Amino acid sequence: MKTIPIAVSTASNIQLDWAMAMILGLAEREPVHAKDTDLEGKALPITLYETASIYSPNTPYEARVSPIRVTRFGVQDGAKLPTINFLGQDGSEGRGVVGMFYLTKQEAELEAKATLKGYALDFHPTTSWGDCGQLLHDYRVTFEDCEGHHFKARTSRLGRRAGEGQGATHQVAAVRSILTMESGDTIMVPENLATLVANWRR
Repeated sequence: MKTIPIAVSTASNIQLDWAMAMILGLAEREPVHAKDTDLEGKALPITLYETASIYSPNTPYEARVSPIRVTRFGVQDGAKLPTINFLGQDGSEGRGVVGMFYLTKQEAELEAKATLKGYALDFHPTTSWGDCGQLLHDYRVTFEDCEGHHFKARTSRLGRRAGEGQGATHQVAAVRSILTMESGDTIMVPENLATLVANWRR
């Protein structure tokens, strides 16, 4: 999973939610791609799985999982690494490497979900008091009003450096203050999640 740096102070709600989920251990694990060793010694054809996203116009709104049939596996003449020939679900032929695909449908579905929502579970502390409430208690978050109808939050967890954050709501300010304490001024978010958010802002 490729990640890119995002400033906590400008991160969107979905990026803040994902980063908070990662800190709390509530994020989905990264899906595991198939490996050459998964096919070694196996009788062909063998089924692997792929994901394909549908965009409108630049934002993914659907991610489909489909099987592919591997019809050849091995190192061809003049090559150094193993490759595969495969048939798509529609019968189209292709060539590539095993690592393009997933060994199980469940792994491919993790990737499809991440394409649309990132790797966070159903956890939204920037918009849900139910998810944010325990954080306020655990991190001893306090608030003060700022100019421009914004809120400023500060953490004061025992034995940790203080964190501060601002936002248009109490929840956003609180999450930013916690992330600043835990991660500093920058968080790393999945590249596809950052692209998805950028497209939503248009």
